[in-house]
Amino acid sequence: MLSIYCYFIVRSKSARASC
Repeated sequence: MLSIYCYFIVRSKSARASC
């Protein structure tokens, strides 16, 4: 589940390997 959350954050913030 954490993977999905991280994915959403990265996509929303357009960050690279933020997690």
